[in-house]
Formats: sequence, C-alpha cells, structure tokens
Amino acid sequence: MSVSEKRKHKTLTLSEKFEIIRRVDNGEKLIDLAAVYGVGRATVYDIMKNRGKIACFMRDSESVFKKRKTLKPGGYPQVEEALYKWFVREIDNDNHLSGEIIRDK
Repeated sequence: MSVSEKRKHKTLTLSEKFEIIRRVDNGEKLIDLAAVYGVGRATVYDIMKNRGKIACFMRDSESVFKKRKTLKPGGYPQVEEALYKWFVREIDNDNHLSGEIIRDK
C-alpha cells in the first residue's frame, strides 16, 4: 500500500480480536497480523491493550454474542435481558424465530 492510499475502515468481530490475541501469544508479529486482518498496527495494539476484557467476554459469553464488534453495553439492559430470556425460551421450545418476529418483540 503506498503512502497516498487510504485503507478502508474495517471493524473486527470479537471472535477475530480474540484470534489475534491468541496468535500474538503464539509468537506471531503484530505488524504481520495487522496486514492479515487488514487493519492498522494501532488497532492491533489497542486489541492487545484490551486483551483482558476481550478474553473475559469470550470466555463468559454465549456463542451468539461472539459475532459482536464492540463490548459496549446497550442503553436498556433490563429490556435486553428480558428479550434474551424470551429468545432462549423460544429456541428451547423449538419455535422458529425470524428477524421480523424478534424486531416486533
């Protein structure tokens, strides 16, 4: 990439960030990983700075949430908790849920 080329903005999922942490722990260079994932070195450094939070989230979370891109909580935690409990209950009862049904709920 030349100096005048601008890299397109890319947001990594938490799973990708955790993969970067794992690969750094296995000895891969930060600059090489930045190139592989198409992000800047500063992004990889920030991921490593937040490695504790990311690792804790990945360890404690359901697989559904691992596609998230940020750790920011939503603005309505009680509503989100109630929606999540409803969602899990519906899945346990083998009910089909479309995006529209979830949005309506």
